[in-house]
Amino acid sequence: MEKEHVDTKKHLQQEKDEKKKAENEVATLKNELEKLKRNNSETNNQLQQETKENETLKKHLEENEKKLMETESELRTEGNKLEISRKNSASGRSTTPPITVEEVHQNGLYIRLKNISTEEIKLGGWKLELLKNDRETDTYAFKEPLKLHAGGILCISSQRYSSTPYGDVRLLWSKMMKWSPEDKLKINLIRNKEEMFRLL
Repeated sequence: MEKEHVDTKKHLQQEKDEKKKAENEVATLKNELEKLKRNNSETNNQLQQETKENETLKKHLEENEKKLMETESELRTEGNKLEISRKNSASGRSTTPPITVEEVHQNGLYIRLKNISTEEIKLGGWKLELLKNDRETDTYAFKEPLKLHAGGILCISSQRYSSTPYGDVRLLWSKMMKWSPEDKLKINLIRNKEEMFRLL
């Protein structure tokens, strides 16, 4: 009887030890799981940070590429102007424009050009070039049989009915770029692709 009691007690102790061992193993597994969760969270945070940095870098690269393209366009424009100026000088042509700017609407509705020469000017084939803030460009090609008599004024308007002085020769340029008083506007007049006049 005493032996059975001892065996039972020993068996209970073994079960108790095994239960405690199992509990320790479960606790160890829980700790490892929490550690894995923390590592996973840190990895996710790192990936999110890297993704954000990559997006910022991509945005900067796109901005730099856009600026580079704008600079290349400006350099090409200036190169063309210098080439035209060189040809004018080489051929002995006058760089004094026969046409000047009479008025520029402050909100970009129209431009008025005046023929200050003593002769009628045939504008067919000429081009008017606008440059805003040394970045945006816009060009209009005059078509035949547009003419401007001596002392006459040509009003190039973005609207069909604008409040311009009576007697102007009116020309509609519906897609003409807009500008405001704060913008820096340059106006060039190009004749036959070889001669350019800076009007403004």
